Amino acid sequence: MSRATGRSRDRWAAVMALVVVAWACAMPAAAADAGATDADDASDGDAFKEERDRMVEYDVGGAKWGRTPVTDRKVLDAMRAVPRHEFVPGRKGAYAYADSPLPIGYGQTISQPYIV
Repeated sequence: MSRATGRSRDRWAAVMALVVVAWACAMPAAAADAGATDADDASDGDAFKEERDRMVEYDVGGAKWGRTPVTDRKVLDAMRAVPRHEFVPGRKGAYAYADSPLPIGYGQTISQPYIV
């Protein structure tokens, strides 16, 4: 693979990550406009909510392995809102909240949560 192709792929991955974060940042406002509450989320049967909360508190917002924790509330809220498991195909979706990159198809990966 040429250096230019690699850069193009890196740019594409960065743009996609920004789109997902922007989408997630807009979600709380959209949910509030629709009258949604936290109780509504619980009734939706979000089986991954606890894993997402653990990921945000420990892997992203915590000082894991000497990392500088992410403290920006908007970023943390966006990470809580994005259903990472829906971006990971097949049975690998069960690992969506692990602190590691995962394949998302077509030779691409979704970065580990802290990197995002």
